[in-house]
Amino acid sequence: MAFQIANLRHSNSKTNTVVFAMFHAKDSWANLKNNIILIKIFIFVLPISRGKKKVVFLFGDYEFLCKLFGINTKLNGCLFQVCVPGLHISLGVFKKLFDKLENQCFELDKKIQMVLAGDSEENDEKIQAFRAAQLHTRQAQQFNEKANYLQKLLN
Repeated sequence: MAFQIANLRHSNSKTNTVVFAMFHAKDSWANLKNNIILIKIFIFVLPISRGKKKVVFLFGDYEFLCKLFGINTKLNGCLFQVCVPGLHISLGVFKKLFDKLENQCFELDKKIQMVLAGDSEENDEKIQAFRAAQLHTRQAQQFNEKANYLQKLLN
């Protein structure tokens, strides 16, 4: 674990961050529990310099953040505490759109099944075109079968 002071106005530069503490050990729950409390106290007793308040950002891989927040990944797989709300909003919108697409595809499948079975009485131009294509396909299959039969007779 490393702790840095970062210049947030110009954060895309290596020279704008200064590592002031480093903790080299496994990120086990025991190590985190014992040391994060001390680090938290240390950070929040620092005086406010030049009228700027402190903002603490936590970075790490999924396993580290789960341990840090005390989340058991078997029960709670989502780190909603650290995800940008926009992610959950966009996932919700995409899920809603996907469900709508899935329902429309299912309805289309039912219509196609009814047309293929000859049970549909709809006169939509797309369904009529589908019926015509189906009729032409059947005729082509019949012509193909006749051609194969005639070919066998010639041989």
